[in-house]
Amino acid sequence: MTAEQPIPKTQYADADGLSIAYQVLGSGPQDLIIVPGTISHAEVDWEFPEQANSRWRLAQSFRVIVFDKRGQGMSDAFDGVPTLEERMDDVRAVMRAAGSKKAVLFAWSEGGPMATLFTATYPAMVERLILYGSMARYTSVPDYPYRRTLAELLEWFSATWGKPESFLRYAPSRKDDASFLEAGARYQRQTASPSAVRRLVT
Repeated sequence: MTAEQPIPKTQYADADGLSIAYQVLGSGPQDLIIVPGTISHAEVDWEFPEQANSRWRLAQSFRVIVFDKRGQGMSDAFDGVPTLEERMDDVRAVMRAAGSKKAVLFAWSEGGPMATLFTATYPAMVERLILYGSMARYTSVPDYPYRRTLAELLEWFSATWGKPESFLRYAPSRKDDASFLEAGARYQRQTASPSAVRRLVT
């Protein structure tokens, strides 16, 4: 990022009375909304060069909209556990606030299911749906045994969240990069507390 590319201004959209933080960058002819995974922080994200560079590259072709889902980053916390429909509505709220009538949705990890539901619910508002590193379910059930059980996942988050070993799960190729893993652990702490992330995955 250079002096000509400052961090985009953070704004807020209203979603059911909650404030949802979002940013807009670029001025391309098409809108592209990045639907985040389990955690995000619209401002701290820019501290990671790979993340910042990818967003500026997308902004050369699109008007890019990034946001923090409820319970994440700079968006409001919530009581209890939000339904998938409530989480999905964060996308609609951000589109409305940013003046976006139709957009390409780029969803990764846990953002995939809510973006898929949004596409099925509001097809006229979605130009295309792109899923990256997503999953059909976040936890294991008898007919989907490919992930950890909810109990195992909650125990793992309780024991490791905000520590380097937790971030190693998301970037195993960086296992020998202690500064990167510590930066990732700090990112987790800035984004959500252990109890908040447990609610997010429940």
